[in-house]
Amino acid sequence: MLTGDLILVSTEKKQIKPRLISIQSKRYLDFAESILQIVREGFSNETPRLHIEAEINNLCSGITDHKVIQGIAKIMLDRCVFDLSALQETVPVSPYELRLEAFQLAQEMGPIAYQDHSEWRSAQDVFSILAKKYDCDVQQLRRFLYADRKDMQWISSIRDFSDPKSLLARYNIGLCQAILLRSTQVMLRLQSPDPKMLRHLFQSIKFHRLMFSVENRGDDTLITIDGPQSLFSHSSRYGMQLANFLPVVPLFNCSWTLHVALLWGKKRKFKKQMMLSNQHDLISHYQRKGTWRSNAELWFEERFLALDTGWTLEGATPLHLNDQNVLVPDFTFLKNGQLVHMEIVGFWRKDYLEKRLKQCPPNVLLAVSRKLISGKKKLSTKQQENLILFAEIISAKEVLKKLESFIKP
Repeated sequence: MLTGDLILVSTEKKQIKPRLISIQSKRYLDFAESILQIVREGFSNETPRLHIEAEINNLCSGITDHKVIQGIAKIMLDRCVFDLSALQETVPVSPYELRLEAFQLAQEMGPIAYQDHSEWRSAQDVFSILAKKYDCDVQQLRRFLYADRKDMQWISSIRDFSDPKSLLARYNIGLCQAILLRSTQVMLRLQSPDPKMLRHLFQSIKFHRLMFSVENRGDDTLITIDGPQSLFSHSSRYGMQLANFLPVVPLFNCSWTLHVALLWGKKRKFKKQMMLSNQHDLISHYQRKGTWRSNAELWFEERFLALDTGWTLEGATPLHLNDQNVLVPDFTFLKNGQLVHMEIVGFWRKDYLEKRLKQCPPNVLLAVSRKLISGKKKLSTKQQENLILFAEIISAKEVLKKLESFIKP
């Protein structure tokens, strides 16, 4: 994802348009290929990050759209892991400890010459003694000496792109993701979506623990998602979840539009809007797997099935509520003809939860995380009747107790 200083948009009154680039552009394909080559060679040659970034900066010299190239490089470098793990296996001390030892040894051997000297010892002699002690060569030891500095670390692993076009496609996604971090609300309209893909979309929304509502408008489905700027706390964490959800949308083959309400500017004072659609030709790097399930969901199912409850778990399907609203439960329980549904709520505010409770019929339970609340307002005892509060793991026994209350004697 791009950082704020690399966001490029066009502004016309209240409309913001991201400056997406063509993945067919020979100019940008050449730059992308150069960046890939620099990073790959840096990985092979164990080049420090400082030198890799310097080579990339050389590409940007003398061009007007240098922010685009820096953005493409940012996407590529995000795919690399820079650390000192490989060197740590060779030198069994931290870089700080090694520096301390080198300085102490130099003090004992001093005075130390900058270069080879007939009478004085040099830094090379200090490094040679330490290299012999730790059974490594001098070059490895010198590289490790400042490896705790970010710019001196080198690539230990890389998730490469198959070709320059894939890198450019990811840049476009990363640009849109960075803009979404400034959103207050996102409205996704899907025209006659495939039911299977729609189910996968709901699974992804829940996996990313987003606050949302669903409406049917004829054959279309309208999904409203709260943006990170609408939260009092957890906004950065929530924003990352929303950004990670975005690549799911271009997977749809149907026509879709994404209307985004934004708070723009350094102080987030200006109300702006952005519109994306299938006409923008965004290419997702996600696959159509539809296997998004949170740990809370998996852990609960495992523990509930281990109990002797008499309740069976049914395949959950969307429930149509009043005013064209739709509820998407995570679990449906059945016993003696009694159906009870349970939805796991991710991030939430009190007003969001109150609205959710009013929409739900009496046979719906909401499992709510104590850790994902945005705000300090407490829920009343009455509001908690259909709630299951949890921290990390949803209590199967507590859910069972709530379920049994629906069985009439």
